Amino acid sequence: MKYLTFYFFLIFSVFSYSLQGQDPMDQKEYYIGTGYSIGWGQFSQFNSILNTYNDNKTQEKEFNEVHIPNGFAFSIGTHISIFNVEAGFSQRQQRKKTEFSENEILYRRDARLRINTAFIGLGLFVPTTSRFGMGVNVYGDRHAIRLSTREAEKKSISRSSFVSPVVERRYGMTLDATFYFGDMDDHGTKLMIKPFYSFIFKDIDAKPFDELLNGEGGSEDLNGNYSHFGLKFIITYSVVK
Repeated sequence: MKYLTFYFFLIFSVFSYSLQGQDPMDQKEYYIGTGYSIGWGQFSQFNSILNTYNDNKTQEKEFNEVHIPNGFAFSIGTHISIFNVEAGFSQRQQRKKTEFSENEILYRRDARLRINTAFIGLGLFVPTTSRFGMGVNVYGDRHAIRLSTREAEKKSISRSSFVSPVVERRYGMTLDATFYFGDMDDHGTKLMIKPFYSFIFKDIDAKPFDELLNGEGGSEDLNGNYSHFGLKFIITYSVVK
């Protein structure tokens, strides 16, 4: 509920600033862009599995916890009057590694969380000055979430393939704010900065990932939610009409 309250506050702010800035009613812009997406979350169940591995294995280098998956983002959209329509794709992932010795051979194990997201959304956007605009959006998301691992001798780990015992598809919703920098009245390259909250509707059972990493026998509940905060930086090229 607190996220919705903050979101409605952003909507109010957009219209308040629009009264001080440019007239948005004649706005018509088409854009395409790519950039960088970073998320932040606790991912408690995934990290508890890595911590269990650390406790059970004598290692030269232990797993660190996963908190900040990151990767590329792609968006295509339009601003028409005060409305924004946008679709795109993003990939956020984070990989952690551990090292251990067996019979004087150094091995490495990797663990990876990957979230691939396709989205389409609708929102509000207004240019507040000739060089700046702001908006808010709601997106419908389809996520492909993978928990993966691989193990090999350290010197040959790059030739080893990941095994993904958990591959789940989930629907969700993202709320974001858009801060848009560039010439609002002309074609060209612009910068979008988009803080967001991604809400994933259904939990994921990480038990198969735990069994692959740590063996069978644990009774801990490993159902967890992978909703998270994030930030996107998108460089766009736009055509204004």
